[in-house]
Amino acid sequence: MLKRTGLAIAVMMVLAGGALAEEGGTATPLTAAQKLEKAASVAKATDKSLVIVEYTLQYDKGEAPRAAEVIQEERPLEVPGFLIEGNKVVTDSAQIHPRFIKGIAVRRYGSAAKSEPRVAAKVWGYPKEQWSVILQMDGELAGATAVKFEGGGGNKDAASSVVNLTGVDGDWAVRVTSAGGELTLVRGKQQIVTENRGLVVDATGAGVGILPSFGPVMADGSWKGDPLKWPMISAEEMAKTLADLETKANRGIVRVMLNFRSPRNVGPERFRSPESAATVQYRLGVMVDDRTILVLSEMKPPVTARLERIKVLGTTGEDGVEAKFKGSLSDYGAFVAELEKPVTGAGMAMSKAKMEDLAWRALPTLDLFLQGEKRVCYAQPMRIDGFQLGWRRHLYPEVSESRSSGGKGLFVFDREGALMALPVTMRRKASMEERYSGRNQPLTTAMTQLAEAIADLPANCDKDNQPLSEEQENRIAWVGIEMQGLNAELARANNVSDQTNDGETGALITYVYPDSPAGKAGVEAGWILLRIEAEGQPKPIEVHVDPDPMADRGFPWDQLDRAQESNFDDIFRYYSPWPRANSGVVRTVTELGFGKHYTAEFFHDAKVDKKTFTVVEGPAYFDNAPKYKDAKLGLTVKDLTYEVQRYMQKKTDDPGVIVGKIELGSRASKAGIKPFEVITHVNDQPVMNVKDFEKLMAGQDEVRLSVKRMTKGRIVKVKLAEAGATQPAMPSAE
Repeated sequence: MLKRTGLAIAVMMVLAGGALAEEGGTATPLTAAQKLEKAASVAKATDKSLVIVEYTLQYDKGEAPRAAEVIQEERPLEVPGFLIEGNKVVTDSAQIHPRFIKGIAVRRYGSAAKSEPRVAAKVWGYPKEQWSVILQMDGELAGATAVKFEGGGGNKDAASSVVNLTGVDGDWAVRVTSAGGELTLVRGKQQIVTENRGLVVDATGAGVGILPSFGPVMADGSWKGDPLKWPMISAEEMAKTLADLETKANRGIVRVMLNFRSPRNVGPERFRSPESAATVQYRLGVMVDDRTILVLSEMKPPVTARLERIKVLGTTGEDGVEAKFKGSLSDYGAFVAELEKPVTGAGMAMSKAKMEDLAWRALPTLDLFLQGEKRVCYAQPMRIDGFQLGWRRHLYPEVSESRSSGGKGLFVFDREGALMALPVTMRRKASMEERYSGRNQPLTTAMTQLAEAIADLPANCDKDNQPLSEEQENRIAWVGIEMQGLNAELARANNVSDQTNDGETGALITYVYPDSPAGKAGVEAGWILLRIEAEGQPKPIEVHVDPDPMADRGFPWDQLDRAQESNFDDIFRYYSPWPRANSGVVRTVTELGFGKHYTAEFFHDAKVDKKTFTVVEGPAYFDNAPKYKDAKLGLTVKDLTYEVQRYMQKKTDDPGVIVGKIELGSRASKAGIKPFEVITHVNDQPVMNVKDFEKLMAGQDEVRLSVKRMTKGRIVKVKLAEAGATQPAMPSAE
């Protein structure tokens, strides 16, 4: 019936007594000519009952339906059907949302498609068990004859045939078959496995039953009989069910506003994902009960760390209800929050039904998603057309429309209106994060899976993925190595070509901090870090180090005097004179979770050496170092951290704070202070940290700053009493 990618239009078969075996097995076999004559007779007897259903499709709000190519080709989507009453037609379920259907018409099967009369039609009913829809035409179709289902199943003493229409060279052709199938047990129920689907008739052309193109064929013969006697949901009943469901979902599946602090660390990697730096996000949330909400948002720890406020909108008016963060699910892209006060009646009923028991059946669904701040909801009946075995042997349903542009967030309900499945991502583990992996797409996931996780939240939450203070938000793991990426030549020279795919993975260790975990484990410069094996993650993590342009060219210290003041923010944002402490390997180890164990695999001295580590929090680094902003000076300084001290070749007891930001038009800018310079003294007093700087600047009308740019020093005098008053920088004797 309905043609789909990878599946042919249905062909015909012989069915008798509910089992696939040809009647009259003891009779004399038919000759080829007799078989052909029999098929021709059946085709002639059913010819006037075969119809073509035409769906005229349209775009909606710029979105395209499945099979949108027919719109561009200015023709309708055609599917075969059978006339089963004066104005009733049975055809396959199109699985296309009504908003994409401009109109439905029915015409007789025939070669003169353009001139054949058409009769408008609409959905009359949805069979509960069969992958079909019953259409009702506005009038009778001239020249067509309905199939007669005599005695509820044709002549049982005559051999049966299967009739259907199939596409041949851009046209429709009648096809008749008399073939059998196989009997199989599916979850304890006998089913017939066959590719032959369509109108089953006896030798006289009387109807025995109709087998839709998709769905199980039960071996008990329940498929037989007049389709109008199938268990049915009328179009009016379905419309009411969907309307009631939308009303419930308006309170139970709602918008959630998330407010975040602005990120302190805005390195280049942050700009690969605009959402990671957003301060306001809107997400969907499912009210599990009157007070608990499941927020469908897959946030990584650095983003969750900045979360400051959760507001549930749409449950009790425009003002919404404040909620408190409870925990991020370890395995799913969602977190749980608790409303500060219960909202009576907002909780969605959760289905306990097994999805596999409801496959192929007409189910109410909501295609529900957010566009900007607006909540968009489209309701329609849908059918689960199969399952895929996935994570930890869970079954994930396949729904045709959810694979089109119309299925952005499919919520599936059972027939009682209880939530059965919802769109949620599987949280990627560090070992599964590919270098250039795309957006993590949601899977239609059984609510029972999520309900189990929510019921035991402490055991199913990631304690390292939670809101943190501003001081803690950029904490990272402490490994204690600096690295450079390999290439084919380096891999060959170090005899690790076979271990690193010719240098595409792996990293050469260039420095080891003595008191770091790596230093204490005996790791040395010159070793090759190959991969990381994480606790509880089956896939090893291959090490990648992205090229650092500063490592090859060096930071342009000599060009800072020519840098425009308007570019200072970009310099701080995009450049780092020293290797970034928050490198890809460090971020990966951080994502494993503090307290977790991992094994690092090294290559040195012609052998592989494994070292076991525990993920521990590292010391402050430039991006999260203690800082102080002097408003009069228009300057933010930071403590000298371990990687900065190494780059600047400073000892831990050397004075200095580093410039971390310069305000546009500030006194500091006019005085010629540049990004990443080090201020060692204020009024000839040594500055050991930002607290010293704050004390020495307090109450001053004029200051003398000792400034160093790498090894070159100078004195900068700045008047603070009058706006913008400065004295030119003077050379230092250093």
